Amino acid sequence: MLQPFPIESLLRLGAKNAASALTAGMVPTAPTTSSINPTLDEAFGSFAETAANLERAYASLRGDVVRLRSELTNERETRLRNEAMAEVAAVLAHEIRNPLGSLEIFATLLEEAPELSGRSRQQIRQMQAGLRSLASTVSTVLAFYHPAEPQLCRLALKDLVDWAAKFLSPLTDRAQLRFCTTASSTPLVMLGDRTQMEQLLLNLVLNSCQHCAAGDVLSIAAAPLAGSAKQVELTVTDTGCGISEANLAKVFEPGFTSKAQGTGLGLAVVRRIVEQHQGLVRIASRPQQGTVVSMVFPLAESPETLSIEEWSDGMMQNRPWMEAGKSQAAEVHA
Repeated sequence: MLQPFPIESLLRLGAKNAASALTAGMVPTAPTTSSINPTLDEAFGSFAETAANLERAYASLRGDVVRLRSELTNERETRLRNEAMAEVAAVLAHEIRNPLGSLEIFATLLEEAPELSGRSRQQIRQMQAGLRSLASTVSTVLAFYHPAEPQLCRLALKDLVDWAAKFLSPLTDRAQLRFCTTASSTPLVMLGDRTQMEQLLLNLVLNSCQHCAAGDVLSIAAAPLAGSAKQVELTVTDTGCGISEANLAKVFEPGFTSKAQGTGLGLAVVRRIVEQHQGLVRIASRPQQGTVVSMVFPLAESPETLSIEEWSDGMMQNRPWMEAGKSQAAEVHA
């Protein structure tokens, strides 16, 4: 059997010498491994390997192109959908919010009428709860799809908590919750948009009402942040059904909801408002025990913003939050 004949040797030999060599069986020896010129087999092997590498690279590039094209299409569709929803939100604000405001005023006037019976007064509070819940839905959609820059002013946290105690009580009454509010005796003033901060508390209270049973406790508290003279902590705590670990990481995502009905935008708007006020928000929950939403804001006299490092992941471990909920329930019982 003839050995593979190196093409380079044939090129060096004359045609006559090559013919004589083939006739006589004088086959030149194959080049050693140190030779610079490859044999035909090596050349074809290298070519095949390179071609395979190019084919794999092309397949990968083609996959990247398809993926990027899909992402661009999805981004374009999302942008168009958001633009359409922004227009819808603007129409909602004009066509629904204004009549709702008028109905709210009329309901408040009726509630203050001295000749009303206890039953009639309770029915009016039920009507107020429905109006405020509907107004919150409209405002939440508007705030998410048509956000406005906060109009900052000096805002006393006690005034905000007092507003919640009065304005949100029809919602907690309808849900048959025990509602309590506390504010620090120390004056706490932040730079905030009053309307947006009210929307924040309204969304959180509505969320708690939907996850609590009759007799559960819902509380709102404002106090200086433990260990800091520059921040204030605003908390909303309930002793409801809690949130599963699987859902806890998704509660602030737009569109996420565990309810059959709902926009899934309430907590997303809460997070946006907190961030617009240079604050941080954290949520902790235990199934069948309750949920704590804690928000930290810089005080008006402290322009420094709080960093993640300053507010550790163990902020809920610094106080027994479930025991706090139990003690609040005990106070309500008393």
